[in-house]
This record gives sequence, structure tokens and C-alpha cells, in this order.
Amino acid sequence: MNAKVLSLVLLVFISLNTWVERLPLAGIDFYHYWGVTKAQQLSPTSLQNPYASTGAYANVLNQHAATTDDQILQAANAYRRTLDLTGTPLLYTAFAFLPKNYSLAIKGFRLVQLVLFVAAIFVIGRLRGGSRGFTLLAIVLSITFSPFLSDVAVGNLNAIQLFWLAISTLLVEQAQPQTPQQQLRFGVIALCSFIFLTLFKPNLLLPLLLLGIVFIAKYGLPRLAVLVPTGVLFTALLVVVTNLCLGSSHVWLDWYSLVSASQERLAYPIAAGNYSTTLLLSQLYDIDIYAAVTAVASFLVISFASVVMLTAARQEGKLLQKGWHICLNLLQNSGFIVSSAVTITFALSPLLWAHYYTLMLLPTLWLMDIRRPWCLANCLSLLAVLCSGGILVPWINRWLELTPELYAASFMVSWVWVWSGLMVTVLNLPARAAPANP
Repeated sequence: MNAKVLSLVLLVFISLNTWVERLPLAGIDFYHYWGVTKAQQLSPTSLQNPYASTGAYANVLNQHAATTDDQILQAANAYRRTLDLTGTPLLYTAFAFLPKNYSLAIKGFRLVQLVLFVAAIFVIGRLRGGSRGFTLLAIVLSITFSPFLSDVAVGNLNAIQLFWLAISTLLVEQAQPQTPQQQLRFGVIALCSFIFLTLFKPNLLLPLLLLGIVFIAKYGLPRLAVLVPTGVLFTALLVVVTNLCLGSSHVWLDWYSLVSASQERLAYPIAAGNYSTTLLLSQLYDIDIYAAVTAVASFLVISFASVVMLTAARQEGKLLQKGWHICLNLLQNSGFIVSSAVTITFALSPLLWAHYYTLMLLPTLWLMDIRRPWCLANCLSLLAVLCSGGILVPWINRWLELTPELYAASFMVSWVWVWSGLMVTVLNLPARAAPANP
């Protein structure tokens, strides 16, 4: 056995050992996903929809935890004596198939997280033009990348969403519909996937919306006479299924009312672990959160426009016309567009828990070119991994007093490195050609 194989086997063994240690963690977010439909099944009486009677659902789960010998369930219940149900009705409905045995359910869920996380990084490698080196990178990140480890600890969905977004981007990038029928079929599948993923958890709305625009730019708009009714019927089907599962004809309205009325409650401070750039700016400069969002959005727009104009100035022809053609070329690259959309989402969002930064791996790794280890894009990608992975925190703590704001800033700056790498990609565009990977 050569040294490379032996090293890989040793790394896999360490990874499995690390993962076995994490299986018994309580999973305080997963408790919600599992608990809604399980409370309905365990309750001796019929429960109203969870948004209208959260207390009744919590009472059923509290009583169940008190009579079980499931220690993992008891640990989760000790933290979640009351429920914080902000997920969509489709999210809770999708977890209805899970077993009543909480330990079995969460351990199976964590195995899915691991498999899809590794698969997502492999898919990102394929999106970059080759997966060589990305499999080893996936194993390393699965045991060292703190947002993913946090995602596993709380039992959230970011690793699963990372896979969904990566595979959707790859399919749009590599799809080759040859006939109008194939184009329509692919368009229907893409539309239904977009609707499902958005209603499941709407935090990826911007990347999914722009991915749909990329599809239209690359392959044309399928027949609206078929596409629109299909989208309406599929949405109606999801609404009916969730209404039946959760026992209310207005469960979506109740969810929307709860979330809309909970904006202040959802404005968690930085000290609580909310690593949002716009929130930090709002606190540092004592400005409204919307003013902070406007300021960051302005920076993104101005920097992108400036880089496009600089790239256009190196080519022959009218400046505005060349800039427009550069934007059209960029729109043909699903990897660039989705990476930009994810980065913009992280730059502007007022709520970012540490485990959310798992999703930043898509734009971060898309920038990476293993064949050119010391190129500028790779350096910026490495900086983003170090920051978003919390790897710099112990080093910062050696020289500076690690305040909550400084700790949060070490995560937040990751999107700045990624955005810089994306702008380098634009600057490196060859004249009159679609963008290549950086």
C-alpha cells in the first residue's frame, strides 16, 4: 500500500471516528422538523395547525420526552421546552415520514447530511471542470469546517441545501436540450424544482431565481402556455398536501402571519451568534438595518459595474455596448451567477447563524482551481475558507481580545474575499468570449 492510499485510509478513519462522536448530539433545530408531525401522531386529541397552537404541540412533546428513555430526545427537549416554529409548512410536512424514535431519526438524518455534504463538494468540483482533488477536500472539510460541524450539531438543512443548489447548478450548466419537447420537459422539471425548494425553505430564493434566468438565457423560454399552468398546479398540489398534513386550510397564511409579525423577535444580536454584516454595520454606526443593507448593496453594485467597465475598456468598440456583452456572457455561466447570488445573499442578510456559512462553500470552492495552486482566485478562496470556517479565530484570540463583534467579523469578511474573487473572474474574461472558470 503506497503512502497516498495509506494517508487517505487514515483520513477516512479519523473522519468516521469524528462522526461517530457527533451522532448523539441533541439537534435542537432538527427537533422542530421531527416534532411537528410527531406531536400530531402522539396527541390523544386532534391538534390545530402548529402556528396557531404552538403551546399544545410543545406540551405533547414535553410529555412524550418525560415518559421515554431516549436520552438524545430528552436533551433536545430540555433545550426546546417551547417551540420556535418559523419553518414553512412544506418543511414540516416533508419530515412526516421520519420514525417516532428520535435517536434513530436524527442519526439517519446526520448520515444524510454527511453523504450530501461530501457529494455537494464533489459536484462543485465537476462544475469547475473536474472533480480531481475535491473528494479529498470534502473529507477534510467534513471534519474541520466549523459551520458544517455546527450544522450537524443543531440538525439544520444547510448541507442538504448546498447539495441541492450545487446539483441544480450543474444540471443547468450541462443540460443540452436538442428539441422543443426536450426544452419544455427540462423547463417543467426546473420550474417544479424551483417551486419546491423555495416553498421548502425560501432563504435561497435569489440563487434559484437567477438560476432560472440563466436557464432561459442559455436555452430559451419554454412555452408559457404549458409552463404557467404546470407551475400553478404544482404549487396548488403542495399547498393542498401541506394543508391536509397539518390539519388546516389556512396553514400557509398562519405561517406568513407568524413570520411577518416576528421580525423583531428574529433580529437576534451578534452576541447570540448572528454573524450578519448588515447587522454589524447597523450596530457599529448606529444606523437602521435597512440603511446598512442599502449601503452594502450599493457597494456590490458599484464594484461590479466598475469591474465590468474596466474589463470592457480593454476591448475594442463602444464601452457601454462592450459592457452589455460582458454581462450577457456572464449570464451564460451558471456557476458564476449562482456563486454571485449566494455571496450577495450573505452580504445583505440580517440573520446569519454560523451554520448558514456552510452554503458559502459553493462560491468559495467554485473559485478554486487545483491545477493552479497559487493563482489569485485560489488565494482569495483559501482566505474565505479560513474566515468562514472559523479557523482564524484561535489565532486572532492570541493577539486580540476576542469580542463578539470581532468574532463575528472573522466570519463576515469571508463574503468579501469571495466577491473579490468573482470580480477577478470578470477581469480575467477573454475578449468576446463566454466566461471561463477563474
